[in-house]
Amino acid sequence: MKLISKKRMSLLLSLIMIITSLPLAGIAAFAENSSKFEYLVFEDGTAGIFFYHGNEETVVIPSEIDGYTVTAVSYMTFKEKFELDVTESDATEADATEADATEADATAGDATPGDFFFTDNDFHNRDGIKKVIIPATVDNINPYLMFDPLYNLEAIEVEEGNEVYSSQDGVLFNKDKTVLLRCPEGKKGEYEIPSTVTDIYEAAFWDCDGITGITIPESITAIKEDTFYGCDGLTTVEVPVSVEKIDSWAFDECLNLTDIYILNRKCNIGENAVFSETTVHGFKGSTAESYANEAKNKFEEIPITISDAKIILQNVVNLVNFTEAQAKAADLDNDGKVTIVDAKWVLQIVVKLRDPGTLELVNKK
Repeated sequence: MKLISKKRMSLLLSLIMIITSLPLAGIAAFAENSSKFEYLVFEDGTAGIFFYHGNEETVVIPSEIDGYTVTAVSYMTFKEKFELDVTESDATEADATEADATEADATAGDATPGDFFFTDNDFHNRDGIKKVIIPATVDNINPYLMFDPLYNLEAIEVEEGNEVYSSQDGVLFNKDKTVLLRCPEGKKGEYEIPSTVTDIYEAAFWDCDGITGITIPESITAIKEDTFYGCDGLTTVEVPVSVEKIDSWAFDECLNLTDIYILNRKCNIGENAVFSETTVHGFKGSTAESYANEAKNKFEEIPITISDAKIILQNVVNLVNFTEAQAKAADLDNDGKVTIVDAKWVLQIVVKLRDPGTLELVNKK
């Protein structure tokens, strides 16, 4: 439980400003709007939305409120707020440290009249929200925590002209769409991550149960912690050869994920990266096999065939173009280029003259 006093600016500064990622420029005033939004006024004369009252299907964050330009939105905006029923005699001075606030777990001592708290446990009054529109003026939000309570949110839209954020198909990105920041939890169906994306924000798809399929482009080199945590709609995922790292819990608690294919032989896979009931598919001798053995997941080998040698030869004679990641995977002899020798090694693996795990020639007596 997090207590916040409307009367104490020092606590607002430490607890609100630190854990919500609003700019630490200083607070000039705290105001409560008579309509839908509560907000903070900063020393630079701009405002940050602090709380939203309502359950409308479409929530439009204002670009201006009471004459102040809105530049930030607190992560507590959509959390549920309850007033505390206390008397003056019950109250004592709050005591919250910066370290506590940084961990978003500060307590404010005993309550004072007018205090309120936010909870993560009950969001029934937010079930109706399906779309949130962010104005062009906003340049500071927490992409995960801000939308976390909105289980039925289907789309996040950013107005044209925003210099920090953008949106596409209801998903939140940075301005140039190189970073995918947040997929709304209520989004449904198959989703293809745009090829412009090179980075996926941690927990970007957290609890997106309605996503039934995900296409990860080869522009992605790492899948961070909790990225697809709890995506129960996923049944099969292919992690492309470009991905060099899958962090802990990236695909954990995906209860219906039956199969995951990890195509990079040397992918660094973190602890509990994959749900325990998921079958891990990978090449023999790969880190995928090692992970499956250590985590006690079922492992199935991806076979190397004559077709793989054929594709390599087609690349050598310029009939097929490889991406950088594909070329790296096809360079079995690690000489920095794809040549006929790599195709030869594939054929040796197929006829069992070369070990697919160590890539060493088999010593047959």
